[in-house]
Amino acid sequence: MNKHLLKFLALAVLLLAAACSKTADKQAGKPVLSAADLQREYAVVRDTLDSRWAQMTASDDEKIFFQQRLLEELSYVPTADAALIKQLQDANARLKARRYAQATMVSDSIDAYDSAQIALLTPLRELASRHVETSKRPVIGELLTAIQRNDDLVVRYRGLYDQAARAYNAWLQQHDGELPAAKAARPVPLFSLTGA
Repeated sequence: MNKHLLKFLALAVLLLAAACSKTADKQAGKPVLSAADLQREYAVVRDTLDSRWAQMTASDDEKIFFQQRLLEELSYVPTADAALIKQLQDANARLKARRYAQATMVSDSIDAYDSAQIALLTPLRELASRHVETSKRPVIGELLTAIQRNDDLVVRYRGLYDQAARAYNAWLQQHDGELPAAKAARPVPLFSLTGA
């Protein structure tokens, strides 16, 4: 009789332990994934992050290129201020080197870059608007439109990047140390001031 009771108690303890283990796994919300599954998930969140960054910087590079082209066009206008054009060309040439870096950007570096862009764009627009002649130089108006289009995309592309960065950072936090290939990976900063 005691043997049966002991077996029954042992079985009850094992079942209780198994049930607790399953409950703990469910509460943690972390399904057990294979290394291959983890690698695939990591590749997806990292690729999304990198492609959003590339999309944003490509648009910014395009804007810088259009600004350069606009300044070239303005340099052919005899009445345009040559000294101002040279000053703006120099400022435009420095922009890419001043741009924030993905892994290390902070609010100050973003603000400094945005201020440099505004300091260039404001006088450039004023200068170009004085020399827009749709009949003689339609390209000036076209370049102004292209610059404005890329400038309007800044907030949108930064928002899309932040979405990808949040997903990437959350994945790293959820799977901390589970994937050897991602052990050196670090969370990335966001454009959002709240970081959320």
